Amino acid sequence: MLHNHQWLANLQNVIGVDAVQLRAWAKLTYWDPDGLIGTLRFFRALTPPARSSKAGVSERKLAKIAQWRVGPLAKYLEREQAAWFCWLLSRRAPDFLWQFSHEPASNYDCILRCDIPGGERPLFKPVQLKELVSSSLNPSTTLQDEIGKLQKYGASPNLVVAIHINRRVTINFQTLKIPPLGIGQLWIFGNASANGEKMFLCGDLLSHPRTDFFPAPPIPAKPPIIPC
Repeated sequence: MLHNHQWLANLQNVIGVDAVQLRAWAKLTYWDPDGLIGTLRFFRALTPPARSSKAGVSERKLAKIAQWRVGPLAKYLEREQAAWFCWLLSRRAPDFLWQFSHEPASNYDCILRCDIPGGERPLFKPVQLKELVSSSLNPSTTLQDEIGKLQKYGASPNLVVAIHINRRVTINFQTLKIPPLGIGQLWIFGNASANGEKMFLCGDLLSHPRTDFFPAPPIPAKPPIIPC
């Protein structure tokens, strides 16, 4: 089954990770992306837009609040990005059970867990989340800039990097240059429509990439009873 998904087969290649680390990853708390995305979409819809008449409040500060980038909201932004990435992988390879553990205090942003039917043990892969932020926060940065920054990781063959595209932008893959990278896989993902009702996933950019589009799950009338 794995031969149909070369990128998934590559997840099996856990280089230099000992049994102690694998057991530690197995003991983490893992989230089902479907249920968590329903909860996060519900509360995202309740978040007011970045508009205010309050004197002394900059547009940049308002944009950070609206995008969950300040105070206790910041962890939910990262958890939301991890949930979307995991959810999109589950749509590309729906025969497998996908979960993630959000670990902002560790060396990685999250750990992917993939259970393969008939497999002896689940697959684990550490993920570093990156972002092409909205133009309201940094209009000068580009996807090419963000990919260039990944050279700092050096030899990290187990690491998956997923870049969230958080702005309306056209990506020209014919001009996009992927420099030599020491990471294991590189993905980009985000909204493919202005209303957020269609998502896209593109990868692995380091080996035979392809782009898929999936309709986003509906916003529930009431949030599922799932702790965040």
